[in-house]
Amino acid sequence: MTAHQSDSEAGPERLYRDLLDAWNRRDAAGMAALFAHDGGLIGFDGSQIDGGPPAVAAHLTPIFTSHATPAYIAAVREVRALAPNVSLVRAVAGMVPDGRRELNPALNTIHTLTAVEAGGMWRAAIFQNTPAAFHGRPDLAQALTEELRALLPKPPPPAAGTGPELAMSGVGNTARWIAASRAKETELALPLFSDPYARELSGEAGFELLEAIRTNGRISLVFASPRNYRALHLKGRDAVVETADDARQRGLVAQRLQAFQQQLEPYGFPLGYSQALYALPEGALTAIRFTPEGAWSQTPGPGAGHALELQR
Repeated sequence: MTAHQSDSEAGPERLYRDLLDAWNRRDAAGMAALFAHDGGLIGFDGSQIDGGPPAVAAHLTPIFTSHATPAYIAAVREVRALAPNVSLVRAVAGMVPDGRRELNPALNTIHTLTAVEAGGMWRAAIFQNTPAAFHGRPDLAQALTEELRALLPKPPPPAAGTGPELAMSGVGNTARWIAASRAKETELALPLFSDPYARELSGEAGFELLEAIRTNGRISLVFASPRNYRALHLKGRDAVVETADDARQRGLVAQRLQAFQQQLEPYGFPLGYSQALYALPEGALTAIRFTPEGAWSQTPGPGAGHALELQR
């Protein structure tokens, strides 16, 4: 809200913020009281609740009682006067699952609020939630997620000696990183696979690791061959995460999947195992570009950890 807003803008926007605050408190009565006597609510799942505050309270009470509902963050797009004492508020919102600090992009929504004023009080005539699915337009879905993610409060810096190992040199940290990736896929509206335990396995550390490359550019990767155990370790400080979902990149992934499966097949791993590891939805393929600043052999044996000379 800016200092130049008129009452017709500030009142409806304040009403919208109050609705979200009541939801975040899981206050069914408080949220219901913000509706007009004949106001209605259209839920994320399409539920239509008419009948004003009593109906809204009856709908929300069992939801808040039985579920640890996620909390909203939001950005108001527009406040527009439609007529005297009637305004429209358009906003985008994301939701953070209980006990987490990361958005669940599958719950991103478009909010439309029709607000009416009577007796100096603004109330909700209709509050509508529309899933921000953007079917066939993954770039728009990703852009909205990034915009909403920027609104999240910054976590406090970890104390010395604590927090995840951002270089991912440990097997445990790598496992949490992969689990975080699987949790993100599971929480999509139409996931290719479902791993109900991924988020718990990942914990907060897995999502911190997933974001670390974006924020500080540091990366540590180990490539190993199942056939002969040869392993190469690379490190860099200038990693950039880029969108790379085009036909050429998809072709490279298909070639890598075929080569990977050929190496695993002699050990009894079915094709479905490799396909599950490489599965991702349309528009989700990304590339990490970095300049190796160090390389080491990690092949088991007396030479493990030996530094290799980089050809510039």
